[in-house]
Amino acid sequence: MSKKTHFKKQKEYFEKDLSFYENYDKSLNAWRLSYIKRIKKALHYKYKKKTIVDVGTGSGYVAIEMAKLDSSVLATDIVESTLKNIIFYAKKKKLKVKTLICPAEKIPIKAKTADLVVANSVLEHIPNESAAIIEWKRITKNNGKIFVTIPLSFKYIWPFFWLVNYLYDRMLGHLRRYDLNSLQKKFGLEIEQVYYTGHLIKFLWFLISRPFLGGIRSSSKIDYFFEDLDQKFENIPFGASNLVVIFKKEK
Repeated sequence: MSKKTHFKKQKEYFEKDLSFYENYDKSLNAWRLSYIKRIKKALHYKYKKKTIVDVGTGSGYVAIEMAKLDSSVLATDIVESTLKNIIFYAKKKKLKVKTLICPAEKIPIKAKTADLVVANSVLEHIPNESAAIIEWKRITKNNGKIFVTIPLSFKYIWPFFWLVNYLYDRMLGHLRRYDLNSLQKKFGLEIEQVYYTGHLIKFLWFLISRPFLGGIRSSSKIDYFFEDLDQKFENIPFGASNLVVIFKKEK
């Protein structure tokens, strides 16, 4: 598949569900809030006036939630309708969020701009991952950080979930998976923090609660229960589905 065709399919897929902002507060579920907590921790809870670039913002929840904390936020994406929704909600709530339509590997801002670059579920979609990594490092300040979430290598996933994950990768347009060693070699930066998420019990809950799989109706209490349970295993790679790495760019 050509790069042009791949990006076209990615845009088509992520434009399908733009209902997130119709009921934003209820859509801000347990796993999203967990990522916000990790981002706040990465900034050592000093996020006021910090410059955050949310690459491939998607639903935009990172951009919105960090703007609520008075961070200076730039949200980028290749899907224009996504960014329009973010702008609409930000204006409604009187939040300051800037947006840019651009690919993740070519962000038209000055070098050493960001205190934190966030790239949740982005790198695995990009054909030229090296160009994206170089670009993210370019826009990160010295002593700044890059927060990356990617799907974990199959060697850590329970074998009976390989097929489900393979089909999920195909559906979402994932081009590859990662482990910690391979990711560190690609970035060449100091690792500050590592989290493993989506362990067996949470993954099972994810499957049985999906409407498109005929799943049961979820509730916030149940979601938080499974999210809290998953976090108890966040230092254990085996059985996880996703890898979260926070890199630090030295001077």
